[in-house]
Amino acid sequence: MADKDWQIALKSHHVPSGALVINTFCVHDHSSVPLSDPLDAQTVADDVAAWITTLYKAVLQSAYTFDTVDSRELGTDTPAIGSSAVGAAGTLGAGTGLLPREVCMVVTLRTAVATRSGRGRMFIPSPLYSSNLASQDAWLTGTGGWYAAVGAFFDALVAGRDVTHGSIDHHYSLRVYSRKRNASYDVTSYTRRLQPHWLRSRMSAP
Repeated sequence: MADKDWQIALKSHHVPSGALVINTFCVHDHSSVPLSDPLDAQTVADDVAAWITTLYKAVLQSAYTFDTVDSRELGTDTPAIGSSAVGAAGTLGAGTGLLPREVCMVVTLRTAVATRSGRGRMFIPSPLYSSNLASQDAWLTGTGGWYAAVGAFFDALVAGRDVTHGSIDHHYSLRVYSRKRNASYDVTSYTRRLQPHWLRSRMSAP
């Protein structure tokens, strides 16, 4: 069967400290020809990089470098892996005031499955400037800036991506993957949590 789930890892680093920042999510590749050969890991990594690189750079300050988009096959004990090089700085405009790199936005993902297995989340890297806060306990919302850039990134993920390789059409969709059930579920909506979150794992460089 050509359809397959892939774990995607967006790998960046905070240049001044060297701290790694990794955002992971699941995409499902659906082929228009069910009995065709599945896409290889490198093709998936390249396709996702073409899909989201510009939008993901827009949520990163220039103090971050977006390094690679990595793919890893799910649902097998011998996963194939791929990596697409980016090597570009973030493009989010500078603000005022300093905000620690450990402060991030939590974005929750929901599916039609009303259990823990049907929910996911991502920790979006700190915008590094406190002017992105409306208060100590809430992000600044609006039609421009970092909050809007995060929304544009997730709008694109939820919308999915159509590609063609050879004569075969493929559709990538954002999913929540359950290792317990070895199954994935289409994401139907996302929520940008207004309360800032302190992520301890981003306190130190590896």
